[in-house]
Amino acid sequence: MSTKCYECGKVMNDKKIKHHYVESGLNNVYLEGVSEFTCPSCKTSFVDIPEPTQLHIVMAVALSDKKGLLTGPEIRFMRKEVGMASKGFAAFIGVSPVTMSRWENSEGDSNRDESNDRLIRLAFKVMMYERLKAMLSCLEAMIQKAGVISFHKERMDIDAEAMKYISIGAPSVTSQQPA
Repeated sequence: MSTKCYECGKVMNDKKIKHHYVESGLNNVYLEGVSEFTCPSCKTSFVDIPEPTQLHIVMAVALSDKKGLLTGPEIRFMRKEVGMASKGFAAFIGVSPVTMSRWENSEGDSNRDESNDRLIRLAFKVMMYERLKAMLSCLEAMIQKAGVISFHKERMDIDAEAMKYISIGAPSVTSQQPA
């Protein structure tokens, strides 16, 4: 399937590239093999980031396991991935919003030791567990809505009409603290 330019309507060229993914809020992330679409006519271009919700979850979990202290932008990225406001996250781990802000802006790194870093990671993992649990509940509901009609040896019949009402998007996290 060809992609058409949203500016002029011409078919765009597609090439695989290594993309510096600064849109994530982190300056050290590179995506290998993503598609860059460029219009040969008007030179409009864009990079297609596949499954950004899942990508960000993978990135955040990987950060939670990295060696060495987290950087301010990494803390901010992880906090945002669990849907927490800075003030709520600060309250959850027992620090002031000012301290949290300093840590996220790398102004207070000397004030953040290994035990604070481990606490941030643990809080993230607890909250990410809650987010993934909510996503699993959504997935289970989607499977029920898919309308599996019957199974025949190697075949499964699904009501395709019911599929159009199913959203693949990740659930939003509305609570400020895990249940």
